[in-house]
Amino acid sequence: MPTRRRRALRTGVATTVVIGARSSIAFLLSACLLAGCASNESRDSTATARLDAETVQVIMPITEYRISEQTSTKMSVATGLMVRPCMRRFGFEIVIPSLSYVSEMRVWGVWNVERARRNGFAMEGDRPEPTVSPEHEEARLTCWEASQADRDELLAGWTDEMEAKSTEVLFRAHDAAEGTDEFRRARSEYDECLRGAGLRPRADGWGSERTYASGPSGSPTAEEIRVAVIEAQCNVDLNITQRMGDLEASLQVPLIRENQAALNAERDGLAGLEQRLDEYIRTHQ
Repeated sequence: MPTRRRRALRTGVATTVVIGARSSIAFLLSACLLAGCASNESRDSTATARLDAETVQVIMPITEYRISEQTSTKMSVATGLMVRPCMRRFGFEIVIPSLSYVSEMRVWGVWNVERARRNGFAMEGDRPEPTVSPEHEEARLTCWEASQADRDELLAGWTDEMEAKSTEVLFRAHDAAEGTDEFRRARSEYDECLRGAGLRPRADGWGSERTYASGPSGSPTAEEIRVAVIEAQCNVDLNITQRMGDLEASLQVPLIRENQAALNAERDGLAGLEQRLDEYIRTHQ
């Protein structure tokens, strides 16, 4: 059954729709750092990241070898459609995400000022998780297990392990970036911008210490919006996301070359997935 979980690095500290037990990038990144991932990497200064402000994505060199956020949403939609008839037999409806939903990439904090002004720290299109009864949860688990074979056929056995090498490259580049003077300088400038606006920078990530309360049903309050806009404006004024994206891109490219064969195999293994998802969604909506 699709679930919403917090991720970092792939999408930043963003809520995204994922499939079943899809691993948390934030958890894996922490494990990588604790284990001492390689941080003495070579660089290609010609490599850059491309920022897509409309979808709030950062397109990196490693992106082409990985499941996109759009495809991740399609996976959740398709698997939701797959279990919906079963759930209805139990007398329950389920929430299926919109195909337009794309989890924002916020590895270096929020950076879309207009969205911050509309949504605070919430994602565009986010919907609060509904409260469900024990009977609903039992039915969900039953339907999820009953659809296992069909789900495996649709996803062709897709698991996190099919992105193991690209995930390793992602982590190694991110870890190496955090050990550079460029990273420390950008972080210092960003924190100083927050302080200048009266906010207290977080010690463990990009952003500020947030002490406001959420509004009714999780809607953003005026204070949340104020803080979110300040954080996004500091990011934009200092070009933080572009600078950090370019830094990690420069570290990814040599690692991609080093692991090209394995990455090509992963990309080839994902071939056809999106086409199958599109067809399933088209015929089952």
